[in-house]
Amino acid sequence: MRKIALSIVFSVAPVFAMAYAQGKPARVAWAPSDTGSCVRCALTGHDLSGWNVSNGNYSGANLSGANLYKFVAEDAQFSDVIAAGANFRKAILDGTNLTGSDLTGATLDRATLIAANLSDARLNTSRLHGTLLIGATLTGTKLVAIQATNADFSGASLTGADLSAANLSNAAFDNTIMTDVTFANADLTGAKIREARLIGVNFSGASGLQSVDFQGSCMTDPINLSGTLDLPDCRSND
Repeated sequence: MRKIALSIVFSVAPVFAMAYAQGKPARVAWAPSDTGSCVRCALTGHDLSGWNVSNGNYSGANLSGANLYKFVAEDAQFSDVIAAGANFRKAILDGTNLTGSDLTGATLDRATLIAANLSDARLNTSRLHGTLLIGATLTGTKLVAIQATNADFSGASLTGADLSAANLSNAAFDNTIMTDVTFANADLTGAKIREARLIGVNFSGASGLQSVDFQGSCMTDPINLSGTLDLPDCRSND
């Protein structure tokens, strides 16, 4: 009888192991090392929290809905990635190439994207509360209706960026390049836009302008401002 009982236990053990494995959270079976490559990987909904793929190449990867909490990808290639709705909270993406990426509705609260390249990327409706974008390139970037209180865009290039209807209260734009930027209907309450050249910037319908710190900034050819701001013309300093 003892032998029969043991044989039953050993025969069903693989079944229990299989059931346990299938019930575990979705996670890629391997962990990439630095300088790894996973071009056009399908990582939708995966848990990549805490991973470090710095210097790696993940161009074109699908990260929609993925959990990238405290994800580290410094100086990495993430161009044309699809990461709609992904969680990048507290992620470190300094120096990373995110050109043409789709981060619509993503969460990037308190993430750092210092000197990152987000040209032509789409971040509409994303959350960037307290996010650091110091020195980032945001040329032609879509940032419509983002929630970015206390975000820091200092030294960034925002040429042609669209921040319509964005919540930018207490955000910093010191020494930022602002040419043909749209702040239409944005909330700029308490924002800092110091030592910046505002060329062809659209403030139509923006709120909180009287509370913005424009110290040292100048403006040329503003759009639909209707005399709300009294800043010197940048051409007088050329």
